Amino acid sequence: MNYVNKARAIVDKYFTDILPAEELKNTAKDQKKKNIITPEYYAECIQAADDAVAKHRSAADAALQALVGEYAQAVAHISSADGNQLDSADYKLLAADFPLTLEEFKALCDRNQNNPTVLRKAAEVGARRGWAPYATRYIKNGDDLAAKFAAFVRRVGPVLDSAPGSTYRSAQYWAFCVGDAAPFADV
Repeated sequence: MNYVNKARAIVDKYFTDILPAEELKNTAKDQKKKNIITPEYYAECIQAADDAVAKHRSAADAALQALVGEYAQAVAHISSADGNQLDSADYKLLAADFPLTLEEFKALCDRNQNNPTVLRKAAEVGARRGWAPYATRYIKNGDDLAAKFAAFVRRVGPVLDSAPGSTYRSAQYWAFCVGDAAPFADV
């Protein structure tokens, strides 16, 4: 599941949900300008629209925060060791300190880039030979990823507060928001 896309869907839903309130405001302003409605009724319409927007904003904020928690749970396993991997052929090679060439070590790390147990052992073995970076580049820390995703969600806040046509709603700002969360959006 791509969590960045899920966050984008929450933001898009928010803007779809507030359309009726925005239309109410625009209609009330137009009718007030033409003296079709009283100032009191105009104030009631604006208040009702503002209340609806606030309700949808609160729901979007809650959905984004729930997504942060869901992402944190999803990435918790990323750096967790798995005892089932102790029987893998690659782990056994590393545990036996088999004399691998650098090319073989790189291939082993590439092959196990989503296996934190083998990567930890590869980093340990690689440290003795100066090859640890080939393994550590794949080691992901679930807490760090969760923090990056939470920072991404915090940067989304101005998007929710922005007006149509605002630079906050541009593709460039969205790319800025995503930032370093993008490589780990899929969990």
